[in-house]
Amino acid sequence: MFLEVEKRVSHYATDIFLYSFPISLEKITVDFSFAPPSQMFVF
Repeated sequence: MFLEVEKRVSHYATDIFLYSFPISLEKITVDFSFAPPSQMFVF
C-alpha cells in the first residue's frame, strides 16, 4: 500500500516537472528576448 502511494507521488512529481519545465524554459527565452543587452548578464 505504501509503495503504491509512493509510486503515484513520484509519477505525479514527474508529470509536474514535465509540464513546468517547458513553461519555465519558454519564460527564460522570452525574458532574454525582451531584455536589453545590459540586463542579460544580471542574474
